Amino acid sequence: KGDRPEGGKGEAAFWLPLLAAFTGARREELAQLETDRVRTESGVPYLAIDPLDDAGQLKTDESKRAVPVHRELIRLGFLAFVEDRRKAGGGMLFPLLKPNKLNQYAAAWGSWWSTYIRASTGIQDKTISPMHSFRHSVVTDLRQQRVRDDEERRLVGHTGRGSREARQNSHDGYGEHLVSTLSAVMNLVTHRELDLSGVKPYVSRFKPPG
Repeated sequence: KGDRPEGGKGEAAFWLPLLAAFTGARREELAQLETDRVRTESGVPYLAIDPLDDAGQLKTDESKRAVPVHRELIRLGFLAFVEDRRKAGGGMLFPLLKPNKLNQYAAAWGSWWSTYIRASTGIQDKTISPMHSFRHSVVTDLRQQRVRDDEERRLVGHTGRGSREARQNSHDGYGEHLVSTLSAVMNLVTHRELDLSGVKPYVSRFKPPG
């Protein structure tokens, strides 16, 4: 309905769950996104994910990746939202998220989301993580579509099986994963035909200064 609960920190309340559902990315990876991380290659918009750990270092080599923007996110107005943030000066996509002592931007937000979604839906099962479960669901969808293992791992930032040396010497180490190819794979994710037709798409709220 376009609601933005105060505890959800503005647009983060709307976009972080949707981004998680249609990228399979980790909560902190999404919370750290900046406007210059939403890019285009060969006409395909994508997220340039380059997450840092608490010490300011890249989490793993595999975590640094290009994740195409799912067509459902485009339909819901994600690119319009990003453009509004650029017009407003750029920087963090979700500026109301503030880092804690461990430099985590989404920790407090995650607690809010867990409480909010459990209260809204009646989910009682403690084994269900209301945010991280999106990541599991994306992987499940990709596997049901029989997506190649290397493409699945490339999209969600998982390491391969075996040692780093073994992976570097394997066939997976050859060639590139083009954003256009990965986009076709990413768009296979439907969460078993999840119907979001009732979700109100984002409408530009940008107002020029003055």
